[in-house]
Amino acid sequence: MSIIREANINDIEALHRIFEALHKIHFDGRPDIFSDDNTYTVKFIKRALKDKSKKIIIAEENTGIIGLCAFCFNDNAYQTRKKQIFIDDIYVMPEYRRKGVAKALFNYVKSLAEKEKYEKIDLTVWSFNEEALIFYKSLGFMEQRKIMEITVL
Repeated sequence: MSIIREANINDIEALHRIFEALHKIHFDGRPDIFSDDNTYTVKFIKRALKDKSKKIIIAEENTGIIGLCAFCFNDNAYQTRKKQIFIDDIYVMPEYRRKGVAKALFNYVKSLAEKEKYEKIDLTVWSFNEEALIFYKSLGFMEQRKIMEITVL
């Protein structure tokens, strides 16, 4: 069973490795949008860990860190005045998927939202990421809107 905890500065190497794997999924799915350079640099991760409006939690087993969830708090969303949490990323290493790790990460965020009286949790997911779409729907997420595009050049 995974331990879910807040990430700290000692986790930077593992976080960087996991964020690289996450970035590869995005780059492979939409190389027209994502650069092949990983934007999740060590500097980016250190800054995120220090930012009080953001949080990174990790799933850890005796083999090390196997997954993460990065999210931010938005007490004054521009659409409404409701307190909400926005999940930026959930990622579990492939060999640990379908074992409840991502669900445990999400449940941690949901419990925090309930405890701190956040009314809503939002996230975005790329349409090419069918596995994630199925997972989020299984958690009870519903489609809120669609972003459409057209290539002109």
